[in-house]
Amino acid sequence: MVTLQTDSRTFSLSGETLGDKDILVGKMIGSGGMGDVYKAKQLSLHRDIAVKIIRRDMGRQEDARASFLREAVVTGNLEHPNIVPIYDVAETSNGHLYYLMKEIKGDSWEKVMKKKSLGENLEILLSVCDAIAYAHSKHVLHRDLKPGNVMIGEYGEVVVMDWGIAATTKIAEHSTLEVAFRAEQLTAESDLAGTLDYMSPEMAVGDPGKIGPESDIYLLGGILFCIVTGVPPHPYYADMLQTIAAVSANMIRSTDKKGELVDIALKALETDPSNRFSSVKEFQDAIREHRTHSESISLFEIALTDYGKALESNSYEDFSQSIFGFKESLKLWPGNHKSCEMIDKAIFSYAESSFNRGDFDLSLSLLDPDIPEHAALAERVAVAKLHRLARKRRIKMLTRISIVLAMALVAILSGSLAIIYAERKEAIAARDRAVKAERKTSALLAVIRNPEEKIYR
Repeated sequence: MVTLQTDSRTFSLSGETLGDKDILVGKMIGSGGMGDVYKAKQLSLHRDIAVKIIRRDMGRQEDARASFLREAVVTGNLEHPNIVPIYDVAETSNGHLYYLMKEIKGDSWEKVMKKKSLGENLEILLSVCDAIAYAHSKHVLHRDLKPGNVMIGEYGEVVVMDWGIAATTKIAEHSTLEVAFRAEQLTAESDLAGTLDYMSPEMAVGDPGKIGPESDIYLLGGILFCIVTGVPPHPYYADMLQTIAAVSANMIRSTDKKGELVDIALKALETDPSNRFSSVKEFQDAIREHRTHSESISLFEIALTDYGKALESNSYEDFSQSIFGFKESLKLWPGNHKSCEMIDKAIFSYAESSFNRGDFDLSLSLLDPDIPEHAALAERVAVAKLHRLARKRRIKMLTRISIVLAMALVAILSGSLAIIYAERKEAIAARDRAVKAERKTSALLAVIRNPEEKIYR
């Protein structure tokens, strides 16, 4: 038997041994209704672990010991990535129950929930749902689901903790340790357990016949309600009996929050278990569908902005982008009626814009004759296109006539220029002859006037 080693901060465990386990216990990192959790080192494997040991004041109470042992056995048999792994369960030398488990380095979801985005919190909730769906497949109910019982690891791990009041849904005569993992059988004495902020009415009333997987679904709905509104579903009063009465009557806090997520939460929080989601998977599917709807709505909003820009700019690119966005939004969520309506509206505006810019073929290619509004615009486009063709024909004819006239004018001008040129040439020749004759005449006159002057020619 190896003596438990402790540091100066773990005086509460000083002097005890953990059976034959070579465990070095460190500081306390958590405390709950049933036990305290310590950091520890498993020396044989050189790994960090955690030790949960039953509270000293409960160490000798048979009911408390049985509940603590159930938690260890149930958790140890639920092997799932979102359920904390249990390595071993045993007693100290002084008879105190403890179990060794994986150390989850991080914070409780309750502590960090408000720091996370809606999308991040929904992703965590879906991981919690995975763990609970698995537990339900093993006929085990958690019964105390709340953000405080979920750990978020340093690297995003989501781990459901505190299975201390887990119960089996198997009836007693068919339960075995292998099937129920020692989970508690629901009785009138054992069913009132959990946290009042989230507790289902059948758990508060004490009706074991109605407690089942739908009770955990109620708790999941309560967590979703808290994600959306920021508060647990049930109001809390200073008087415990008043609080229990409010939970039994399924009094849900009023909220100004609206939308699909609130509707999903309220369905899970229905008073009658048969009116809730029939399974955790159905609850998950509703959340996933909402997320698809949310993505569709986001795309719709972006496309709507693009459509507004297109109306101002008359840009073909903006129109095409907005229509594409509306279509992608509708593809994600075929029931998105707003996107369906805006596709037709955007296409009509695009066709109208191209019509006004004279792109008649583009306009006609966008319009659907089966839609009355489109058909009316298509008729206007077709008429405008015919008018344009007629104008083009007239212009073409006038152009041909102009060319013929121009050619005739050129021919006339060319003939006229030839005549003018010939006449000009003749005039020049006549002038030259006149000048020559004048010179001869001048010479003869000079001889007559002065006969003695010799004239050399």
